[in-house]
Amino acid sequence: MINVAFSGNGRLEQPIINHINQVDAAVYILDCIPNLALTKDRTAQQLDSLLTNAVTEIRKRHPKTPIIITEHSSGFNKAIFNLDKNEEYRKSSAVAHAFVGRVAASGDKNLYLLTNKEIGLDINSTVDYAHPNDIGMMKIADAYQKLIAKILKK
Repeated sequence: MINVAFSGNGRLEQPIINHINQVDAAVYILDCIPNLALTKDRTAQQLDSLLTNAVTEIRKRHPKTPIIITEHSSGFNKAIFNLDKNEEYRKSSAVAHAFVGRVAASGDKNLYLLTNKEIGLDINSTVDYAHPNDIGMMKIADAYQKLIAKILKK
């Protein structure tokens, strides 16, 4: 496993996609939605364009390698009171969900979505409503492990 983590800066920029493309991986994971929330500075169309470019570029070099797009892991817990942030997370995850559905329907059978529900963070999983604590990181790791095992068995 190679983790090209950018601590809040993973935003699907072209130089990063180029770097990712240099790695011959069994699975590519694009867990960028938390850094690409829909705000006054980013529209749903812009997020969709970033996802489209990333997957298109990876597919040029790795046409059959599975790609996982991950919804925002936080923001769907009704016990969290920052409703504005919850809405940002929900909207950006909805764009990712629609993107994966559209691309899969067009014939890409190796594009997957890891949903917020599959990750299952709760009020005890974050330090501040958004950033996972140890419990949250275990839930995220478990969700990835389950999905990756399923993908690689195909």
